[in-house]
Amino acid sequence: GGGGGGGQEEGGEDPNGWMTDPEAEGDQDLTLELALAMQEASEQRMRTFQEACLQIKELNSDEETAEAARILRVYLTNILREPRSRDFRRIRTSNAVYAGKVGRLQGAAELMAAMGFRLEQDPPGVDGVAHEFMVMNRVNIDDLRAMLALLSRRG
Repeated sequence: GGGGGGGQEEGGEDPNGWMTDPEAEGDQDLTLELALAMQEASEQRMRTFQEACLQIKELNSDEETAEAARILRVYLTNILREPRSRDFRRIRTSNAVYAGKVGRLQGAAELMAAMGFRLEQDPPGVDGVAHEFMVMNRVNIDDLRAMLALLSRRG
């Protein structure tokens, strides 16, 4: 028995594990369009992030900005180390470190949004309090690495 009979020309798997279909020539154009659209979206996210960084630097002291950058580098490093861990992608807004070093700064909401965080509220718990969290639901590894590099440079 010889496993597959070499059907490369008729379709099958390419070396990267993608299924290939010789009749789907238009897919290459679509793939290129999608790749370009994704790249453009990524570039737009980075421009928004850079603008938010500049804004937070203008609105707060150098010391506050440097300390916030240090905290944000920790958050991003943790997310990049374990991108599937929800714990690292959820920051309670009342957390003392977040609230005191990042959340209270002018422009912090815009910066967190530019990083991909959204404000979400959990239903009230046993204490009757509805807790708010900054949550990153979508992780783009390349964007986060670029943001971490920027924060490290400007830190």
